[in-house]
Amino acid sequence: MRDALGWRFKFGVVTPSVNTCIQPEFDAMRPPGVTNHIARMFIPDAKIEHDAGFHAVIRSIDDALEPALESVMTAEPDHLIMGVSIEAIWGGKEGARKVAERIAKYSSVAATTASDAIPAALQALNVQGRVALICPYRQPGVEQVIKFLAEIGYEVVRARGLPHERPSMLGHFTKAQLVKELQDIDGDDVQGIVQFGANLAMATVAGEAERWLHKPVIAVNTALYWHALRRNGINDIVEGFGSLLERH
Repeated sequence: MRDALGWRFKFGVVTPSVNTCIQPEFDAMRPPGVTNHIARMFIPDAKIEHDAGFHAVIRSIDDALEPALESVMTAEPDHLIMGVSIEAIWGGKEGARKVAERIAKYSSVAATTASDAIPAALQALNVQGRVALICPYRQPGVEQVIKFLAEIGYEVVRARGLPHERPSMLGHFTKAQLVKELQDIDGDDVQGIVQFGANLAMATVAGEAERWLHKPVIAVNTALYWHALRRNGINDIVEGFGSLLERH
């Protein structure tokens, strides 16, 4: 028997406990008959004053992955989405492979991570060569994203990190602030803009920005959900989040 509400498909989602953007953004994107089931990866909402504090957050996320996977699998999802982007690409393509192996040990279903979704989105939108990057990390995290993008064939011309005192504060960035960040980082020398950081409310902002920047703007949460839908044969058009969900 199919689930009464998720009669088409059920997604299991693991995301850090401080993340306040994944759940509402994924719910806003979901087609009828598709449901999202969230497992929280507990991490302390500690101050991030130095690189050491940032690395401590990454370690907390890493330690929390398996317990969250074990929890969400009890909902019997049809597919998993890893709703944390830095964990999925830390260490480049090799790090992404290791994370995929860890997920597979706890899951009987396939999974979508940022290491799957971002390359697929770039290809779908025909972005080639040079991009700009927005991500809410300290410099070690920014470097990890640049490394991953380089390994899949993209040069990051400009990268901006968004300073914040605690992990939960990422969800406090307003649309106006994110619009300004996009305007500041754009230029004629890039074919597209990529945003990492699943706790930034970028999904609708990126969709709007494509109209006035006249180029692809890939929000990681949009790419994750689009990839998970399309990978599972759900091809509904979802408006309001940009060209990925509207035309691909």
